[in-house]
Amino acid sequence: MTDKHQFSDSHLHAFVDNQLNEDEHAEVLQAISEDSELSQLVNNIRQDMEMLRLAYNNCPPPYRKFRRNTDIQWKLAPVASAASLFLVIGLISGWLFLPSTPASKNLPAFSSIEQFSLKKSAHSNIMIHVSNMNEPRLTQALDKAESILKNSRKLKKPINLTVVANASGLGLLRKESPFGNRIKALSHRYANLKFKACGIAMENVRLKEGHVPKLLPEAIKVPNALGEILNKLKTGWIYLKT
Repeated sequence: MTDKHQFSDSHLHAFVDNQLNEDEHAEVLQAISEDSELSQLVNNIRQDMEMLRLAYNNCPPPYRKFRRNTDIQWKLAPVASAASLFLVIGLISGWLFLPSTPASKNLPAFSSIEQFSLKKSAHSNIMIHVSNMNEPRLTQALDKAESILKNSRKLKKPINLTVVANASGLGLLRKESPFGNRIKALSHRYANLKFKACGIAMENVRLKEGHVPKLLPEAIKVPNALGEILNKLKTGWIYLKT
């Protein structure tokens, strides 16, 4: 890759995720057309992100009871077929939904936040991803984080837990967050809990609101939430969908 085509990982992730403005997007496209090494790097990032999205979309949903209704079942049949197709694609891609066993400890693993159980999991590195400023869902995410941390102490099972926030979920970690006091208390109580804010989401806020958003003191800014998530998945972390 030539010096004039040097882009940060964060910039390339933003390009693949369509978060650059038109001029920046055109600049990367031009560079890709002139640099085969850069083109391959962008393709690798795109594949990683697509597999992450596939895995996210195929996390098992929380169990709910429904009354039997043949009309609803008929209407949902195409949806079920599409979900099955995506699952097959995910399996072919190699991002398998494996049970939490020692053998699968270092492979990408995913779970819905409702179904994750620390007692049944072999994972000691856990991340919770929040991408929407939905207060009930954010409350659920913090409740789950606290429950995991309490159980870790009870079971005498050391863990690392990271909450990664991007898109509108960045609101969780902004200075004016309605969860500020709780985040402060949790961070004080648990040294093994980290909160990370997406730099790209912060830049989007700056462009929209005209100023750089201020974060809670407990929040750590990272260049790119998706890059952070992918790196953790590749090193054996389990991903919890909120």
